[in-house]
Amino acid sequence: MARKPVSPPLSVSQSKIEFEKLAVLKRTEMRIAAMEIAAKPTSTRIALALPVLVLIAYTAYNFCTKCECTCNV
Repeated sequence: MARKPVSPPLSVSQSKIEFEKLAVLKRTEMRIAAMEIAAKPTSTRIALALPVLVLIAYTAYNFCTKCECTCNV
């Protein structure tokens, strides 16, 4: 009959668990950093496009509300 393999000491198992926790934390931090980098240009584009949209809306409003009077100025 084959002998049952001897399990490693508890300290070895705990160090493996701690190593895996640190690896998961590092991967999570890298993913969060990647998402922040990916999100930055989008928010910058929106911030730059907002004044242009406001100017377009203001111009359209001025054209629509232009006075139709016939006075000679």
